[in-house]
Amino acid sequence: MLRGQARGRVVNSMGMSLHMAARIQSRKVMLALMNTERQFPSVGLALLKVFFPGELSDEEHKFWATRRERQRTSRNAKTPWTATPPQTTPPVTIPSAARVAVSRYPI
Repeated sequence: MLRGQARGRVVNSMGMSLHMAARIQSRKVMLALMNTERQFPSVGLALLKVFFPGELSDEEHKFWATRRERQRTSRNAKTPWTATPPQTTPPVTIPSAARVAVSRYPI
């Protein structure tokens, strides 16, 4: 039933434009995530907790720990983001007739 409903539906009609960047295949999900991480940094790391919410083996833990550290150092190497101060708006004066109307109809 779902297959029939989804047939003919285009992703572009939902406001998204998707293009296949690469096909990564493996018999094991962990190996596919590791290959994804090697090819597209931070993508495999983002999907790790989705597919493996529990414990990892020692080898897997070591691999992902080095990837996390690489991600941290690359973030620190970039120029830090600075917030722009909020713009101040001039005060608004409300005429006395409008004040009465507003006070009668509280939100």
